[in-house]
Order: sequence, then structure tokens, then C-alpha cells
Amino acid sequence: MKRWMTISCLTLALLLVCGASWADTGSSQFNEGTEPDGFRGIKWGTDLATVPGMTMVGKTRVSSVYQKADDELKLGDATLTKILYYAYDGKFYEARLFMKEGEANWEALKKEEAKNWQALRAAMQERYGPGYEVGGGMFYYNGKETGISIRYPKSEKAWAISVYSEALAREARDAEKKARQ
Repeated sequence: MKRWMTISCLTLALLLVCGASWADTGSSQFNEGTEPDGFRGIKWGTDLATVPGMTMVGKTRVSSVYQKADDELKLGDATLTKILYYAYDGKFYEARLFMKEGEANWEALKKEEAKNWQALRAAMQERYGPGYEVGGGMFYYNGKETGISIRYPKSEKAWAISVYSEALAREARDAEKKARQ
């Protein structure tokens, strides 16, 4: 009985150690020292109204939405429609990059989609680490302060890369839910 208990405990310990190791291989964490603390030089929590060139272009129930006059609307060879910056309670918490819609741009993207997607993914992995692919052309990075989500285009519709403050985006989502009630 004592021997069986010892073997059971050792087996359980081995499973726990291996399980933690296997779980870590699918990590969505950023490589050490690569987690961004904002987007394009604007730190999380910044009052966007004070950023030069920033103009408020809309509002959601709880957030103010801004665009920056001198933003480069390119991502590699792809043309972006816009980059939107979101602030909740006066604090910058998210940037969204949108792909240009339309036949000409979509045809160009389709020709290069596999190469562009692999290049984007390789660049993200080189810069930030492996990330976590959830399927359907989406993958994520989640750090202590920042998250990045990328949605791959499956049609002519716009696609987005979202770079966000984990804590401030959570506050904005919670406030949005309350506002809908």
C-alpha cells in the first residue's frame, strides 16, 4: 500500500510538472522586453486630446474615438483605411488599424495574401514571440499590460489589428456593458 501511494504521488507530481511545461509551449506572452507600453510613441493612459495632430472623430457610449493627422496609412505594401485611437475616461487604451476595403485593394491582397500573412506573422513572432493562434485567421499576444489581436481578412471586409492596454480596455468594456443596461 505504501509503495502504491509513493508511485501515485510521484506520477501525479510528474504529470503536474509536464502539464505546466506543455501548457507553456502555447504561450501568448511577449518575449522578454518586447511588450509595448502604447502605440506609435503614445503611452497607455495618455490624454489623446493633448497629442499633436489628434482629432476626435466620434464617440461610442463610453469612449472617445480619435484619428491622427500625420499617421502613415500603410502596413507593408497594404493600404490602410484608417487608424483609430480610443480613450475611455480621458485615457488612451486602444489603437485599431483597418485594412482598406474595395476590389482593387482586395485583388492585390489576394495575390499576396499567403506571403503577406506569413511575413506579418513572422515579423510579429520575431519581434514579440510566438503568440497564440486561435484559428480562423486570428492570433493574440497577451502581456502584463498590453494585448495585440490580429484578424486575417477572409473577404473584402476591413480587417483589423488591435493593440490595447489590458487594464484600461477591460475598464472600457465593463463601462460599455453597464451603459447598455
